[in-house]
Amino acid sequence: MNDLSIYFKPCISEDIAFEEEQMGQILVSNYGDFPEIESDSIAIFSVPEFRGDSKDIKFESQSLFRKELLQLSRSKNWKRKIYDLGTIVPGENLKDTYFAVSNVTSELIKYRVIPILIGGSQDLIVATHDAYAKLEQLVNICSIDHKLDLGGPESEVGSDSYLTSLMLKRPCYLFNHANIGLQIPYARPKDLKLIESLYFDICRLGEFNDDFKRAEPHLRNADVINLDFKSIKAS
Repeated sequence: MNDLSIYFKPCISEDIAFEEEQMGQILVSNYGDFPEIESDSIAIFSVPEFRGDSKDIKFESQSLFRKELLQLSRSKNWKRKIYDLGTIVPGENLKDTYFAVSNVTSELIKYRVIPILIGGSQDLIVATHDAYAKLEQLVNICSIDHKLDLGGPESEVGSDSYLTSLMLKRPCYLFNHANIGLQIPYARPKDLKLIESLYFDICRLGEFNDDFKRAEPHLRNADVINLDFKSIKAS
């Protein structure tokens, strides 16, 4: 595997005593010495890149996510190694960040490592597509989102228009896109017609609430699952 450490800022060590089965004892984290990543494992990394979000949303504390993650417990049957690679620091411009994310992701996929990217705005999915493009692999993306992130053909890449950007890429490696959780009032009729003409899939929020099993085929078929946190209801 190529050296990925050049892209990462190390994690901040948490001064917490963890029990044996908690993630804090199990996770192999980058605290300055970048880990040797084994195949058939999972790699978590954060990318606090928000310049593609029109609402100028920022999430300042990546350490807050890690603090909560480290206190979770692992199933006794869990065998895969899990790595926390640290943080990809946003580049001088947005394209620099996309380049770093796509390089890291493609290298991990090549060695059968499942990447979990903590964003960042949703346009980072474009960099994930580019990772598959580097490997010349078609990709199925499943987005859990209350709306379709479609813009006009002249729209810049952004969190509200990334799907259009993916469809217009040449070559395009997007094979299928599925949306789970769409709320029809947020969908323009012409967008629904476009999705239907492309044979992309939609599982509306009402359909999901009636029978959550309807989402299972879309999740099972996905190479990439894209979760918009605005679709999560705290309870």
